[in-house]
Amino acid sequence: MWKTVFRITLAIWIFIWALFLVRPYFKKGLCREYSALLASSLDEKRAYVTGKELYDFVRFCGDSIGAPSSYRIIGLEKEDQIKYVRAVYYLYPNIDKADPEFLLVYKRTGVSRGGYHLFKALAQDKYILRKT
Repeated sequence: MWKTVFRITLAIWIFIWALFLVRPYFKKGLCREYSALLASSLDEKRAYVTGKELYDFVRFCGDSIGAPSSYRIIGLEKEDQIKYVRAVYYLYPNIDKADPEFLLVYKRTGVSRGGYHLFKALAQDKYILRKT
C-alpha cells in the first residue's frame, strides 16, 4: 500500500515539475526561437546572437585584415561592452592594441587619424583604415 502511494505521489510530483520546467518555453514563445536556432547554420546563430549588422562587419574585417594583425575598434565604446567583447572574440587571433596596424571603424563617419589611410570599406560608416 505504501509503495503504491509513494509511486503515485512521485509521479504527480514529477509531472508538476515537468510542467513548471516546460511551461515558460511555450508561454513566452521561446520554442519557435529555439527551433529556428536548431535549424540555423553556425554563422546564422552567431549573427542572431551578435546582431546581423555587427557580425557582418566583424566577418568583413576578419576576412580583410588577415591573421595575425593588430587592430583597434572605433565605434564600440564602453556603452556597448558586450558587443565589443563579442567582436574581439570573433576577430581572434588578431590582437586589439593601443598602436594598431588597422583601425576598424564601426558606425562612424569622417574618422581620420594621422598615418592611416582607407584600406577597405563595407559601407560609408563601416570601414577599415590601415597604417601607412
